[in-house]
Amino acid sequence: MSNDILADSLRELNKTMKKIQETLVDHGHKFDILTKDAVKGTSLMSALFARL
Repeated sequence: MSNDILADSLRELNKTMKKIQETLVDHGHKFDILTKDAVKGTSLMSALFARL
């Protein structure tokens, strides 16, 4: 009986860890997009101020 409980617990833990991994990967992609947008904004601002 305790082996079944342990096995079930490990399966649930595995599901939870996979969800956490998916979330972290998704957030990483969003962070990459935000970083690229920030770099574009910085270079746009530099170009605008260079003309002043």
